[in-house]
Amino acid sequence: KMFTAGALGFCFLLANSAIGAEGDLSGELDFNGAPAIISSKIVKPAGAIQSCLETSYAGPVLFKFDNYKGFYAVCVQRHHLFGDGWVTVQQRVDGMGLFYKNWQNYREGFGSFDGSFWMGLEHVYQITSRTPHELIVELIDGDGEYSYARYSHFVIGDELEKYALVTLGNYSGNAGDYLSVNQGFGFSTFDDDNDTNGRKNCAVLLKAAWWYNAKCAERGSNLNGDNFKDKVTWSPSGSSKLSFTRMMLRKND
Repeated sequence: KMFTAGALGFCFLLANSAIGAEGDLSGELDFNGAPAIISSKIVKPAGAIQSCLETSYAGPVLFKFDNYKGFYAVCVQRHHLFGDGWVTVQQRVDGMGLFYKNWQNYREGFGSFDGSFWMGLEHVYQITSRTPHELIVELIDGDGEYSYARYSHFVIGDELEKYALVTLGNYSGNAGDYLSVNQGFGFSTFDDDNDTNGRKNCAVLLKAAWWYNAKCAERGSNLNGDNFKDKVTWSPSGSSKLSFTRMMLRKND
């Protein structure tokens, strides 16, 4: 599987972490529902980083930790509400069925940095297991209304723990807290069922992948569903229609 950035010429081959031509994907968001792609005048860091707070560059940047391979992730800077230093875990700008993937894809990451993508659970674990991070979940509904959910301390387990949602910390925001009900549960894909529903695999039922409890996405969230029409939700009823989602992490002070 491959990360690409289309016309930007940014290419990330998961098999060997190869990097192609540099891209200029901005971390800023056009709240009409798509990420704004502009040329950044800020110089891309020459070396690897461990936090987007270490650079003012917005776009794909190389991350590197001790005893772990390097990987590319998208930094978001100059956010109109939340400022600098965010790294993007998930972004969806269309309702295409890109997100019904297997365990390996969710572990390593997939998608296009200039569109919809998932960073990779192992990369998220490497980031959050070393220093405390907060999480922002951004949503735009079908009417263009923007909302967000913020969690003060986001931690997931390692692969042996099925990347379980260990800690969220305190919630704030105006989107509602529809992630806490999933705390303590492992991540599920269609080929690796880690929910507590003994009769069915929630990932298969919903054509998705997420931290599911015994009731799947009921009274919770499902941001990696197959399509925006009825499978991507952040609401107690599971009925909200979304047109954009983004999950971002930032190192706590």
